[in-house]
Amino acid sequence: MQHVGAASTAPALKASGGNPNDGLLAFGISTWANWDVVSTENTFTVNIDTDGNNRADYMLVTDRAKGIDFPIVRLYGYKNGNLEQIAYYPLNNAWGDTDTNMMDSNALVMAVPLKDLGLSAEKTKDIKYSVSATTQYAWTNVSETGWINYRPFDPKLWFSGTAATVQGFFADAPSSELVAHRAEGATDVKALFLHMHNTTGDLSGLNGAAGNRAQVLEVTEQQRLDPAPSRFTDVPAENQFYAEINWLAQRRITTGYPDGTFRPGENVERGAMAAYFYRLAGTPQFTAPDNPTFSDVPKSHPFYKEIEWMAARGITTGYGDGTFRPSASVNRDAMAAFFYRYANSPQFAAPAASPFKDVPANSQFYKEIAWLAEQGITKGWDDGTYRPGEPIHRDAMAAFLYRYSDKVLK
Repeated sequence: MQHVGAASTAPALKASGGNPNDGLLAFGISTWANWDVVSTENTFTVNIDTDGNNRADYMLVTDRAKGIDFPIVRLYGYKNGNLEQIAYYPLNNAWGDTDTNMMDSNALVMAVPLKDLGLSAEKTKDIKYSVSATTQYAWTNVSETGWINYRPFDPKLWFSGTAATVQGFFADAPSSELVAHRAEGATDVKALFLHMHNTTGDLSGLNGAAGNRAQVLEVTEQQRLDPAPSRFTDVPAENQFYAEINWLAQRRITTGYPDGTFRPGENVERGAMAAYFYRLAGTPQFTAPDNPTFSDVPKSHPFYKEIEWMAARGITTGYGDGTFRPSASVNRDAMAAFFYRYANSPQFAAPAASPFKDVPANSQFYKEIAWLAEQGITKGWDDGTYRPGEPIHRDAMAAFLYRYSDKVLK
C-alpha cells in the first residue's frame, strides 16, 4: 500500500444543520502499482476498534458475491463472540450506474455508515483503525499498518464543498469548490486526495514512484495549494483555459506533445479531433475495418481507428470526394456539427432568432450551432459573433470538451 486515510461526513452534516449520526465513515487506500480488479485474489481489510482495547470490533473486507457482478465491501462484527456479517456495500460507495473507475486503478474507497458501527456523536470520541492488503501470490498480509487514531465526529481535518453524485465524494472539476476545515490547535495535518479518474500519473508520489491518483498535501493556515499543477510548460495558471486544459490532460483525452507543450494557440486538426472524441467516449471497444472508409486515411494513419470509429458512429461523413482530410483544421461551424452528432442528434427546435449575429438561420450548420449555444457549450465572442468559418484553437477545444462533458454527458 502507498497511502491510507480516513474521512467522515459527520462534521459537514452538523455544520449544515443535519444529524451527524447519519454520516459516513470512509477509508481511502492507494497502492504503489495498479491492480486490474478488486477480487478475492486481491483483498483489502480495514480493522476498526471502537472501544479502545486495540482489538477489532468490526472489519471491512473487499470481496465478490455470487449474483453480484460488482466488487463489494463486507462489514463484519462480533456477536456473542462470533464474527458475523452485518451488511455489505458497493466499493467506492457507488453501484455500477455511477463510474468511479474501479478497474486498472490504484485507488479505492471503503465506506460504512457510522450507525452500522454503533457510533454516535453523543458517546463516541476516538476510534482506531488499521489497514492490510492480501494478494493471491502470498496468502498473508503483504502490507499492513499499525493502529491509527481517528475522531469521526471531531476530526483534525474535514471538508465541505461541491459534492459529487456519490455520497462522501467531491466533484473534481474546474468550477468546483473544496474547503478544508482544520480543528483549532491541530498541527502537522495532511490530506490524502484520491483523484479517482486521473490517469496521467503526473501527481507526485513518494520514493520516486508516480502518485497516479493519490496525492498528499500538507494543510497549513492561510496557504493556497493547487492540487493539479500545470501539466504543460506553455499553459501557465493565468491561461484563460488553464483548468479546462488540465482537465483534458488528467482524463488523458490529450497527452500534448513530446516536448511537454500543449500549444494552445494552434489549430485543431480533424484527425486529432477524432482522437479527442474517441477518448472522451472512454476509448470504447471498436474494431476498425480492414478497408478504409476514406481514401486519404490509410490503416497506417496514427488516428485510423479513431476516425473510423467516428464514421461508424455517424459523427462524420467526410467530404463528397471520399476524403476525410485529417490534417485540415476544424472550423468552428463543423465542430458544432460534430458535437451535435456525438450527442446522437437530439431533438431540437432551433430558434427563429439566431444567438449570433454572424450565423443566419439559413446557415448550413445553424441548428447545430444554436444547439451548442443552448447547451452552454459555446458563448461566442464578446462582439456577439460566433465566427463559424474560423479554425478552432486547441485551448478553445479543451473548453468545449469540458463543457460538453459537464453539461451534456452528465
